Amino acid sequence: MTQKTCKLCDNLASHRCNSCGEYFCDEHRYPKLTMMLERFLRSNDIRIEKEWRKENAHPCPEYSEWLKKQEEKKLDRAWESLNKLKNITNRLYEKEPHKKEDSKPLDDLKNIPKVPRDKKHEYSEDVPTHIKSKNKPIKLFAIVLIICIVGWYLYSNPEFFNASNESASVTSPTKIQQVTFTSKDISYILNYQEEKIYFPSQYYGKINETSIGQPLNDFLQTGWKIQYQDLPEHSTTSQKITVKIATTQSIIVDTTTKTTPAPSWLSAISDFLSRFSIWRSLNCTDGTLYDSCSESQPYYCFNGTLVKNSTVCGCPYDYKVRGNDCEKIQRCNDKTIYDECSSQKPFYCLNGNLVGKASSCGCPVDEIVQGDNCISKFQVGPKEIQMPYVNGYITFTIYKGLNDYLASLSRYISYYDNPPTTKDFIMKKLDDVEQKRMLDPFVEEIKKITSIRDDQARIAIRLVQSIPYDYASFTTNNVTGKYPYEVLYTNTGVCSEKAYLLVYLLRGLGYSTAVLEFKTENHDAVGIKCPSEYNYKNTGYCFVEATQLTAIGDSYGNYVGVGQLTSTPEVIVISDGYALNSIW
Repeated sequence: MTQKTCKLCDNLASHRCNSCGEYFCDEHRYPKLTMMLERFLRSNDIRIEKEWRKENAHPCPEYSEWLKKQEEKKLDRAWESLNKLKNITNRLYEKEPHKKEDSKPLDDLKNIPKVPRDKKHEYSEDVPTHIKSKNKPIKLFAIVLIICIVGWYLYSNPEFFNASNESASVTSPTKIQQVTFTSKDISYILNYQEEKIYFPSQYYGKINETSIGQPLNDFLQTGWKIQYQDLPEHSTTSQKITVKIATTQSIIVDTTTKTTPAPSWLSAISDFLSRFSIWRSLNCTDGTLYDSCSESQPYYCFNGTLVKNSTVCGCPYDYKVRGNDCEKIQRCNDKTIYDECSSQKPFYCLNGNLVGKASSCGCPVDEIVQGDNCISKFQVGPKEIQMPYVNGYITFTIYKGLNDYLASLSRYISYYDNPPTTKDFIMKKLDDVEQKRMLDPFVEEIKKITSIRDDQARIAIRLVQSIPYDYASFTTNNVTGKYPYEVLYTNTGVCSEKAYLLVYLLRGLGYSTAVLEFKTENHDAVGIKCPSEYNYKNTGYCFVEATQLTAIGDSYGNYVGVGQLTSTPEVIVISDGYALNSIW
């Protein structure tokens, strides 16, 4: 015996459909309703939705036709009941009690004349005498009964109300009709608005006026065109016309027309009741509407059940999408997400720890990448120097990048009302941020030599006094006003430049310092706080010469072009701090 295969798949068939006669496997053994998606979305009947969503079933047009006939029979029986009620109501208003006349339609009930009464509550002469007051309750009861029966029926069967009104409807073709198919058929669309017939793109060139039969050829004869596009798959219960083309495939075409029911207060009631019923059954318990996202992400309301759907509804704050669920976002201590760069460059969040990764995360402004670390853009062109002091040398690395940056800075100060003072120009050179970052380590190197503070001051003084005087700039009158770091890098400087470097170092060591400006002799020296018996000309500071090797307090040297210093200097206070207690 030949083994049958399922019509919808390649599995072995074990059942034969009683409606269509085709063979199907266990997964598709039951017949179910087939219809166009547009009609399904337009439907308000929950029974139709359940039938359409039936599991382990196959779309069966014959089964769909049988269901339709069964519902039509129910509809006919319902209308017979309504007609009987209508005839009973009409007999209550016959002109004579014993004379039979044609039944009046229900719409004529509103034309029944009202019963006027005189002051004695008697009937007027134009009303038939056989209508008594006892008939009025009967009339009201009949109307209420009719409304209740019709409303109950339409509430239970809202889909078939439209079918009953087809005779009173205005029919018009749909603008676009979608053709459904089984696995062996081809989609097909009639577009009445554009007068075009759409076939799947893969059949381009295989379909023409000679390869298709009736009735599609009739459309082409009236000027319709053939187009090709990607068509979606849907199902249909509509009347079908099968047309053969050059291949062995068949195209199933939907030729139904869209009907617009005539407006009626009954249809409005039916629509409201059916929609309310669907709303109650499909909305979720937390109040979320059907096919809508809940306020509690990532939940989505589907057929009255809250299901997780993060791809549509998203995730709460600090959670990320993972499939249809959400998972907690893992972060480092600074709130950086795992495997991402921190806002504090060059750090990277690796397994909960911040590690340097400049090659991926970059560097802050004014810094450049060096491997996975960042260095200042001023730390290029390193140079190692050795500077002598009393008992040895200090080795320190200085950089051309910072020297060039400081050399490029303007030596001027802009102002509006009050002109800058000499101290303003000095502080401009002492307080540069980039210079401080790279010159403060030199101060720390001095502190490492000894823990005795006054010895640290003597080492700093000896280091600056050892730097040669810049006679070339002095004799050519080309003094640029170097920054302290430039003096250290170029290893030369005039009196003011070397004095500013020494003041910077002594301030860094914590001492009270000042610049002693001799305007008459055009010379600058350094003042350091010391005991009153050693201070210079009652300034409160001891005299320190920065241009040559002299002892602290020695101000009797001869200077080029001026000889000894005889004028009283202007004291420009730079910092407050310790006093140098041991002069010798």
